[in-house]
Amino acid sequence: MEEKKNLWTQKKKKIILLIAAVMVLVFAVSFISYFKVEEEKKEEEFKPYDSMYNASRYFFRVFYPDNWDVSAEPYGFLLNEEGLVLELFPLKKISQTPEATAELTPTPSPTPENTASATVDPRAGMERDTSLTVKIYYKEYGDIAEKIKSDSEDVSTSVPTAVPTGTEPAKPTPQVKLLDLADYIFENHKKEHENLNYEYIAPKHFNGASVEFCSLPYTYVKDDLKMTGEIYVANRAMVYYIITVEGTNAAFETNSKVVSNIIHNLKFSVFDY
Repeated sequence: MEEKKNLWTQKKKKIILLIAAVMVLVFAVSFISYFKVEEEKKEEEFKPYDSMYNASRYFFRVFYPDNWDVSAEPYGFLLNEEGLVLELFPLKKISQTPEATAELTPTPSPTPENTASATVDPRAGMERDTSLTVKIYYKEYGDIAEKIKSDSEDVSTSVPTAVPTGTEPAKPTPQVKLLDLADYIFENHKKEHENLNYEYIAPKHFNGASVEFCSLPYTYVKDDLKMTGEIYVANRAMVYYIITVEGTNAAFETNSKVVSNIIHNLKFSVFDY
């Protein structure tokens, strides 16, 4: 009787251990599957949009969805002296009035001859939605590099090129740290708007697909409307970029995922300029 009891006890322990092992295995598989699904969701969420504007003159490319558009100088030059390269904005359907409807040119019915070559413009019948705008600025350091306080061990200099005897050598350009640059840009923005009751949130730091950013969110009231904005800063060896996103609070929240995708997938040229 005692032997049977001991035998059952041993089998019971084995069964319990087997059940525990199975549970651990099931948990591990579920754990791995969960993170695999989440990773796939993240990749899909941040998949670059199909439309692309190549600002080759200013060394970057930006991707945007079919229900957005870009405003830029036709020959690729700056839009203003502040370094504005382009504006991105969402689109909305054109409001149809009796007069506008009468002026619309009817679209011919597709025929076997033109169906194959016909392409649908996803932005047809759409106009700019002014409730939100993304602006990308291209900036050269100029003398601000000297104004930005960086630790001496964190400041490297480029090697000046050889110059003829008797002339002044070119002054090397300090390599500015992103955090120092962002602090400088953000503090200037606060000073420029200190009398306009802007409310700022703590700065953020994050990595896009290939570009590192610092950002500063803010809000203010304009014509009884709550406005929301965010400033993004990214730097390179000889230039830096400022991206501003601003619009009504409702438009900002509605387009937050699209804006995140656009900024996440911003790409610089292959060489570090």
